Amino acid sequence: MVALIQLGALGYGLWTVWEARPLFLVQEVDRFKVVNAPALEAAALQSLDEMLKPKFWGGPKVVAIRKPKDVAEKNMVLFSALNGGRDYGERPDFYIPYAGDAALQSLQKAVPLALFLERYPEHSEEAKKIAMASGVPPEKLVYLPVVGRQEWVAILNDKAAIIGFLKGDGF
Repeated sequence: MVALIQLGALGYGLWTVWEARPLFLVQEVDRFKVVNAPALEAAALQSLDEMLKPKFWGGPKVVAIRKPKDVAEKNMVLFSALNGGRDYGERPDFYIPYAGDAALQSLQKAVPLALFLERYPEHSEEAKKIAMASGVPPEKLVYLPVVGRQEWVAILNDKAAIIGFLKGDGF
């Protein structure tokens, strides 16, 4: 594990890179949410299927959220979140692969990229480069906001694959 260790007159402390970096990019209904280790329960993270576990040297793992199994499970998460607890995005037991129907659902709430570029015309050239690299015409690209420390949007193709990111408020 890579770590920065503070020693000497400042005291002893251990700050791990693992805890600070984003582990997941969670597709919620109308956005992606950046989730790092402190927002998660360690036991829930360990119990994840191997294909959903983030790799130390990899970037954030893109996942979707499954629907609650029943009303009781839905209410448990709702009341927990309302009382300052964890919402779906911070509960790895709700994570499913971002693929197939789970990924395609993100297209239902996605917004045409052209609307984002009207607000941020300075990103037009970068958007064209992303479109060219993906082989999808720019007018067919859509986006969803990314909720994290900074404001970004995830650019999606017609199959809901994330093909790039642009800085700016997507709401």
